[in-house]
Amino acid sequence: RIQHASEGREQELEWEYDLMNSVVDGTGYVVKKLGSACNPRELILPHVASLLAGGDRDLIGNALLTALDLIEHGGDQGAFDDLVVEVSPIFIAGVQSDHPGLRGASCFGLGVLAQYSGS
Repeated sequence: RIQHASEGREQELEWEYDLMNSVVDGTGYVVKKLGSACNPRELILPHVASLLAGGDRDLIGNALLTALDLIEHGGDQGAFDDLVVEVSPIFIAGVQSDHPGLRGASCFGLGVLAQYSGS
């Protein structure tokens, strides 16, 4: 009985992670298409910060990918330099993670940060 409940919870979490992946993808498309016109600093950035603080490695990986979209496409070059400073240590630590999603997002993210961080 306990195993059955655990399996149900795993399926529920898998569904939630799949949904979050879709939300991240959709948010990325909006930011890439509209840039600063979608007001990402007010409408998206608070959610990224909340996910980064949450501790769930799947959600942190998703938040990092969304942060990259903001850095790359959320406005003029340098518009999110403060975000670069905030997330850089998370990307660096994530490269050593045993969680494949977080490690992958971190490795990709360091390349993007090197390209878009300015200095």
